Amino acid sequence: MSGKVSLMNLKTFRPIIICLVLPSWLAIVPPAGDCQADTVDKAAFATADVGLQTVVSTNRGDFHRYWTSSPGLEGYVSTPFYRGDIQLGGRMVSFESRTGDVTDYLSVFVYAGWGLSWALPYNVKGFTGFNIGSDQMLFEFEDRPGSKHESEFGMTLNVSLSAPLRGRWSVTAGGNYSEIFTYNRIRLVFVSVGLSRSFDLPVWLKEFLK
Repeated sequence: MSGKVSLMNLKTFRPIIICLVLPSWLAIVPPAGDCQADTVDKAAFATADVGLQTVVSTNRGDFHRYWTSSPGLEGYVSTPFYRGDIQLGGRMVSFESRTGDVTDYLSVFVYAGWGLSWALPYNVKGFTGFNIGSDQMLFEFEDRPGSKHESEFGMTLNVSLSAPLRGRWSVTAGGNYSEIFTYNRIRLVFVSVGLSRSFDLPVWLKEFLK
């Protein structure tokens, strides 16, 4: 019995293990060639992109039999790393009850992540990556007994496009698949649209982060 449970746990967490180990390996292994290594080192933490976007849940599953969601907000900061980009952010979405069996709650998903960006025609930039974090669920039980706060581990897989708008401003659009590891998994697909702005980081902060 214990062998079956261990095998099941391994299969369950295998995607998470891959997501954690692969980017770590890429960050540690140095690029080939001294010139390329110098270029990567100079680019690390040189700039930061700050973005704000509207997110909308688009899929339907067992979860949506009990809750419906309103459009939410997501904010993030990303900066070049030695390999890829690292990202910190948060997503806030309100879920309203569809039945009398559950109550409304506010989801605040706080995360850290890593991804790769690449150049596309017409100065468009593509991005794919993943985030891991904590989903803080704030319930509105009113006069019902029960905990009003729950914290669950979660992860997302992301893809987005960014097109220059004016100066350092860009318009962004994308989507992500989110999975929250509650007893009954919560699986959500979001689409998003918003704005971002690029900033140069001061030298002292760049050196501190390095």
